[in-house]
Amino acid sequence: MRKGLVGKILDYYFNSEIFRPEFERALKEFFDLEDIASLSNVSKTEAKTSHFNEWFLYDFKLRTGKSPLENFCEINPENWGNEDIKAAKDLSINEYGLYEVLEIHLGTGIKILNLQSKNIYDVQERQATFQLKPGFIFFGRVGKVDDYWELIGSDSLMLPISFTIRAKKFIF
Repeated sequence: MRKGLVGKILDYYFNSEIFRPEFERALKEFFDLEDIASLSNVSKTEAKTSHFNEWFLYDFKLRTGKSPLENFCEINPENWGNEDIKAAKDLSINEYGLYEVLEIHLGTGIKILNLQSKNIYDVQERQATFQLKPGFIFFGRVGKVDDYWELIGSDSLMLPISFTIRAKKFIF
């Protein structure tokens, strides 16, 4: 993934007066706040957590019905070239969920199963291959980057647990 791409898109929305009402609505929704006055209870540090940023970029819907990422790609407010816009559009192809590790390829990648959708992904990933084990469960987001899949977004919550086949059938 191109360095700084996501940060530039987030900066556009966080610093744009046009999108200030949308940003405030997102803060209220994410942090379960009652009204605008409650926003003062959310510090800048909390408002810029990686989990909020990920949710805002990929899952929050602007009044247009599009995510900020989809909207940015459509309007291209920074006049990015085709290569950068394509990279941003690729990121809009993603899936968040509860994943089970099927295989580990140390230093290069993992094969994972989304327990809700049953989609299987071969993900290019280095760091997580040293932390995960087959059968481990984690929450994460898989996204398309060029012609392969990566773990994208904030750090995943990894659970050092495994489910039996019976438990999987019961839960999922």
